[in-house]
Amino acid sequence: MSKGTVQTGIEGLDELLCGGIPKGSTVLLSGPPGAGKTVLSLQYAFYHASRGEKVLFVSTCEPLYKVNKYASSLSFYNLDLISGGINMEFYEPKMKRGYVELQDYSLGQMVDEQYVGDFFDGIQKKVTRRSIDHLIVDSITSINMLIGNEIDRRKKTLLFSAWVSRMGCTTLLTAEQAEGDGTERFLTDAIIDLDSTEISPLWNTDTLQNTRGRTIGVTKLRGKNHLSGRYLYNITRDGLRIIPPGRKTVGRKGTTTGIPDLDALTGGFTAGERWHFNIDGREPFNSMLRQMIGEALKAGEGVVLFAPSMGIADEDALAEQLGPEAKDAQKAGRLIIVLKGPIAGKARGGIISYASEQTGGTGKLASEITSGTSGKKHGWRAFLDLEGLGDEWNAAHARSVFTGLIDALAAEDMIIVTYADIGFGAGLSPTIEQHTDVVVDTWKMDLYWLLRVRKAPGAVSYEPHAVRVDDGKISLMKL
Repeated sequence: MSKGTVQTGIEGLDELLCGGIPKGSTVLLSGPPGAGKTVLSLQYAFYHASRGEKVLFVSTCEPLYKVNKYASSLSFYNLDLISGGINMEFYEPKMKRGYVELQDYSLGQMVDEQYVGDFFDGIQKKVTRRSIDHLIVDSITSINMLIGNEIDRRKKTLLFSAWVSRMGCTTLLTAEQAEGDGTERFLTDAIIDLDSTEISPLWNTDTLQNTRGRTIGVTKLRGKNHLSGRYLYNITRDGLRIIPPGRKTVGRKGTTTGIPDLDALTGGFTAGERWHFNIDGREPFNSMLRQMIGEALKAGEGVVLFAPSMGIADEDALAEQLGPEAKDAQKAGRLIIVLKGPIAGKARGGIISYASEQTGGTGKLASEITSGTSGKKHGWRAFLDLEGLGDEWNAAHARSVFTGLIDALAAEDMIIVTYADIGFGAGLSPTIEQHTDVVVDTWKMDLYWLLRVRKAPGAVSYEPHAVRVDDGKISLMKL
């Protein structure tokens, strides 16, 4: 990490900031009431004070006795690090070490003592006299309320930000807004937005709908890279903590899916793992499917394919859809095609016919598949179109088909990839979530196809990605 980078000390936030913020920056922490701006600010302040640095915390929203009342229950709120105001036993000799100096500029006091005009001047003098390393103003919104002229407000903020930056002081300003167009958003070096979002799953039948979660995102960071996207966080006695979207499982040695960018997001396939894709339209998923099957065959793995919509009913269609190597794999017994209904055309060898109404149903189908895959030295990957297995209007039957077949194949340590259109799979949602290890969504938005990992033991991101198909090759681009 660069010597000019300042860490926040807040779990997960420095990762979003790719290490921290440039020293001397002015950071705007924006969000609605109750989002945790003051908690985050105090957490930042005491982290740096505990490291021997000098912090000036200016409260313009609440009198200091209220700040102390509500913050005293936080584990990091250390009276021994507080200079003046609340802790009157903090003597001058102690100021050689790190501390947090609390300054009361709450609105009532400011109006009574007519501090408004020289607010910035007073802060500058204290920063200079104390050689302050970090300045926090909670919040700048209260000051702006008393500076009615927009031009004056911009001028004062700009001059003040430039001055503290020259002093090498890193400044944190909080503001009571979410995505507004306030002056500070233009003039500050970095913006961290706190907000909330509805936890709305893809399935409209999920019980999580109308549940809201707190989110944080880095909107702007001059001079450094940062992670994009909205991340969930919570507030506990230990302060604000960003909930990581997932990390690769230690010791996980997945094999490639055939799509390198998808491997990077999920960690790849693991033997016996169950994957499911919710799809909104057959493209670009069909291209993804072909790439995954092609990689399996290239790696010498066996493939079970049930994809009625691909229309593989003869050798010509097989070569057209999956390439000439698929014919060789079928002859070698490494490719088993499952067709729904009577076998059509010239297809022969490696074909299993399935009809949902046939005697034995999925149990018979599962046994026929496993009889063709058992005893082989290589592994197997099964790709199954759920829409071909049952009537979409009969959810109970579809659930029975899904669980029966998946459980039977998983017992053989296969990698199983199922997929279904969003509309078809809505009734299967709870069953799919319960019986799969990895769930991936793909859907269309205007001109774009998007993909996101919904869950995965090796996930490194749950953010949406744009899907590109170039000459049949899939690539994912982070938004």
